[in-house]
Amino acid sequence: MPRSRPADRLSFGRVRRLTRKLSLRTRVTMWATTAVALAMVAAGLGLLLGLKYSMWRDLDTTGRQRLSDVSALIRHDQLRSLIPSNGGDADVVEVLDASGKVRASSDYDTGPGSPSGFPNPLPPQVVAGRATTLHDLKIGDGGDFRVLARPTRIGDRPATIVVAVSLAQAEHTLSSLTTGLVIGVPALTALVAWTISVTAGRTLRPVETLRGQAADITATDLHRRLDLPDCQDEIHALGVTLNDMLARLDEASVAQPRRSPPGGSSARRAVAGFVRRSAARPGRPQTGLTTYASDSVRRWRS
Repeated sequence: MPRSRPADRLSFGRVRRLTRKLSLRTRVTMWATTAVALAMVAAGLGLLLGLKYSMWRDLDTTGRQRLSDVSALIRHDQLRSLIPSNGGDADVVEVLDASGKVRASSDYDTGPGSPSGFPNPLPPQVVAGRATTLHDLKIGDGGDFRVLARPTRIGDRPATIVVAVSLAQAEHTLSSLTTGLVIGVPALTALVAWTISVTAGRTLRPVETLRGQAADITATDLHRRLDLPDCQDEIHALGVTLNDMLARLDEASVAQPRRSPPGGSSARRAVAGFVRRSAARPGRPQTGLTTYASDSVRRWRS
């Protein structure tokens, strides 16, 4: 199992450090827009590939039908030098002899014995009967074609039926769709980013209001409370929690002066005992600590 390289981990860590410096609104907008953009790109690619597969399949079906029609003409000995059209001009049909010369064609300008516009010899995948895309063929109006072939015999001589269906219309459709996606996806991504940024800003505005009001409250005005938003959501619950905390702090600050300092009586008794023990030794001079303790006891008693 391949392990992630240190460089990859460093790059990811650098990205995380950079994003942490951004505001929450910016991070939400950036990540949400990235996710939407990736989803739209994936959907666009899926649409292009799906449409291409569907159109190629329909063209291949048309080509196989033409192969069957021409094969039927050969079986019934009705093949002429000009192969009848099927009502459209998007396909080209040729019957080639063993040397690759034309015996019959659907093109008026291609007579018997003329060189074929298909490669000679045909690509192996075409000879094997698989539909194949060939580019820049000099047949019909030229361009790219889906090409199919089927071996046959005319009398006692081998021949090959070759059908080519033009890709011009399909390629034009895909090109128009690609252009639309190239223009539309960035524009839609920008619109989504703007919408997310505005929505995130409006959503976080009550939080900024609570933060500003909380920053203005000092130890001398703990009686103040934060203005709660109208919506009964998580931000409202946060404001209620902060107001409860301010109420407890206010009660504690009011009750604090009424109480003696913790351990004050014990400290006084300890200092007084120390002074009595020092005074019980008349032959021993008082030190600075003893004098300070005596003065402290007198201040407490007064």
